[in-house]
Amino acid sequence: MGASGWDHIVPYREDFSAALHELREKALADGDYYWPHDLPRPKTLADIERIEEESVWETGFHSILDVTKVTTVEPKDPYDIRVYHAARPVTPAELAGLHIDKPVQTDIADLNTLATVRSCGRLAVIHDDEGIPTHLYFFGHSGD
Repeated sequence: MGASGWDHIVPYREDFSAALHELREKALADGDYYWPHDLPRPKTLADIERIEEESVWETGFHSILDVTKVTTVEPKDPYDIRVYHAARPVTPAELAGLHIDKPVQTDIADLNTLATVRSCGRLAVIHDDEGIPTHLYFFGHSGD
């Protein structure tokens, strides 16, 4: 099938992990994920944690559900398993490479070019015109 791209913008909060947790719960509640399996659809994050069927983990959810944590670990290469299933904040060096100081909503297309490691999400703080954080942007691609 190939990987699926996904993205979410939520109001800014300092606790990135809590924002991710809420996004994952919303994706479950909305049914916003791939589920071709002959198993009951998970309805809670605890349901997902209890899944033992290997085919589920091989195909993934093709959504934010494939991201389980926030990390600052920099991958050594595109296959670095230390960052799999994690959202990594965009770094100042990556922003500088895009000629962006503080991302605003019109920078989202450029930010998407930073989602290069499959099954690893990214996140960026989005600012208003005065440079005040207003949103968190989670993005990536996952599934197989």
